[in-house]
This record gives sequence, structure tokens and C-alpha cells, in this order.
Amino acid sequence: MLSPTIIKPIDKFIPIETLLENYKNQFSHDTTIVKKKEPTKRQANTIADKYMHLWFKKNINSCLFLGIAETIAQEFLRFMIPEQPKTRLTQENQTYYVLSKNAPEFNELFNLSKPALTFKAQNNELPGLGELAVLCLIIGEIDLKLANIGLSNGRVIKIDGGCCFSVPFFRYAFLTTQDIENLPNCPTPLTSSIRDFNWLDTRYDKAERPAYFSAELQQNTNFRHEVNLALLKICTLTPQILKKFTTAYIPEENATYSFFYQYLTITTAKLQKLARQIPSFRSFIISHETNKLFEQHLNNLANFCSAKKLSLISYSDISQTQKKFTELRTELSGQTAVAAITFPQRAISPVLTPAIYSPSVSSPCFFSQSTPPELTKTQRRGMMVLTELSDSFQEKSPPAS
Repeated sequence: MLSPTIIKPIDKFIPIETLLENYKNQFSHDTTIVKKKEPTKRQANTIADKYMHLWFKKNINSCLFLGIAETIAQEFLRFMIPEQPKTRLTQENQTYYVLSKNAPEFNELFNLSKPALTFKAQNNELPGLGELAVLCLIIGEIDLKLANIGLSNGRVIKIDGGCCFSVPFFRYAFLTTQDIENLPNCPTPLTSSIRDFNWLDTRYDKAERPAYFSAELQQNTNFRHEVNLALLKICTLTPQILKKFTTAYIPEENATYSFFYQYLTITTAKLQKLARQIPSFRSFIISHETNKLFEQHLNNLANFCSAKKLSLISYSDISQTQKKFTELRTELSGQTAVAAITFPQRAISPVLTPAIYSPSVSSPCFFSQSTPPELTKTQRRGMMVLTELSDSFQEKSPPAS
């Protein structure tokens, strides 16, 4: 199997063992804190910011597929939400590690009592929670627990994508507009075949339990605004952009490419269809405020850099995204024409071309039935789902749109 392009050289990072005590008991995996190695030649008394950031290096043993899944899932969130921290994959001999950039002053929502968390949510003190809930549907997250969500620089972000891409994508055929309108509560149709499921600390292990957040948050103006903004970003994604994103992290020649590309394509298409049927989204898309929000989203896409430090989106991609937005506004406004938004042309780096690696680097346990004992219970369950799905995804047809 060809090596994914996301693997970073292990010698680019050095361990900071002395800091581990500050994070004692916070990790469910063998984790080391590292930072990027400074260049041997640099100006005296100057250290670039990137060499001062801390990274968490999580040991995932020889399970390359799980490392690819987590990296692509977390990077897709960063693609859609720029505040998300970077995620990379590295390798030493036959052991793989997921590298997660430290989020500044990250404060887990798990540290808040339920009344305090509910108060913050209803008083708009958890900005980004609505966007995150929608985008976690796209990447098949089944471990969206409050310990993996927190505030960093005043915005909600998610860490630890080790159980993403675990919802069999044919389950998305059962998603309805009601599931989207009921967010942040869990979309229950996705849980019937997944018993070890955690969605904002509503668990589905033995029996369904009451939703953690009250129904009042569903109608909160700011929360609905964030949900609709995420749907707008999803509705203007093109197949070309999804393909470029996927190939930026794993080449088409890789045995896992089809799985991730199909997963993102199918789940995105489903939410694009559902969004058109939601009244609040229809009102949101034709409002004047949406123009500015969409322009900012385009700027973020143009500035996004993948693991190879090259801009992913070309000016042609931006033009196609603008066109899709204009067509969507026209469709949902019921008018025959809506004035197109004009954005200034910006310089964009060359589109990333995925590197071709030697097939000598392979995963000894790719889609293996055996699971290392160091993995957590949720990770083991997640890997079983991925294994079952990997054996059958090429035989299944996408659900009818």
C-alpha cells in the first residue's frame, strides 16, 4: 500500500518529556508532548513561532488506517473551521503517531457542570458549537464527548478524531431534516447499529439516555445561525474540491483513497439535499448578511494550506464555489435571478499535486481483524466498524439522493 502524503518525518519533532506531568491523566493513549526541531542555522536570539508550539504525539501502534482516518477527519474540520488545530501523522519504524497541535488555553466543556454548560450555551458563550455539530455528521464522529470539546481563544473546537468515519455511510440514508433541526441533540437514526456511541455526553451503550442539552438550545437564534452557516459551507462544496482535499492527504493510488472520498462525497450530498428543505436555512441563504459570511469563507478556503504547505484551492475552484452559491440563492429565493457576488481576484499558490511514495512503506495491520490491546474500548469498537465497512464499501451503492 502506498504511503499517504500526510506522514511527516519523525525527526522533525523532539520530545518535551518534562511537561508531561502538567497533563497527567488527561490522555487515554500513550502520548508524548513534542515540538518542532529548530533549524541549525537561524538568526541569534530569534525563534519562529512555529518552533515554540507544542504538539501531542499519540501512539496508535501499527494501525495506519486509524491514523489516516483521524488526520483526514480533523483536517476536514480545519478546512471548514480555520480555528481548528492542525493534525498530522508521523511514523517511526512500524509505529504510527497522530500529531495534534496544542490548542491555546484549551478548556474542556467536561469541566463545567451541566447547569453552567447549559447557561453558557443558551447565552451564546459557546460560539462554534452549532457548526461543529453539523460538520461532525459529515465525518462520522461517534465519540463527540464533552472531554473532546472545549473553548480555545473564545471558540469551541474539537480534539481527538480517533473514532471518526465510523458510521457506515448507508446509515445516512435515514437522516431527515428533523435530525438537523434537533441539533445539538443526537441524530438517533445513526445510532441504531452503533451501541458504544457518545454524542455530547448522550450515550447509547446499553439504553438511550436523555439529551444533555435542553430543547431550548435548538431554537436559540445564534445556534441556528451557526448550524445554517455550516450547511452553507457544505452546500457550496464541489466534487472537485472534495477530491482535491482527499488527494492532498492520500493519493488516489492508495488503497484507502476511495473509502474517504466516497464517504465525504456521500455524506456531503445528503446534507446538501436536507439543507434545501429546512425553512430556517432557506431564509438564511437569501439574507444580505450571508454575502459577507460567504466571502469570509472563500477567503478561508483560499488561505488553507494542507500538510504539504501548499494552497489547496485554485482560483477556478473559488469561481465554481461562487457560482454554486449564486445558483443556490436563486433556487431557494424562488426568483428568476439573483445578482452574483463579486469578489476580488486574489493570488493563490499552485494547486497541490499529491506526491507518489514508494509502496515499500505499508501498514502491517491495514483493515486487520486483530486490534492492539493498547487501544481504548471505543477505539476497538471503532476499528471493528471500520474493518466491516472496508470489506463492503465498494459493493454498496450510495443511498438515493
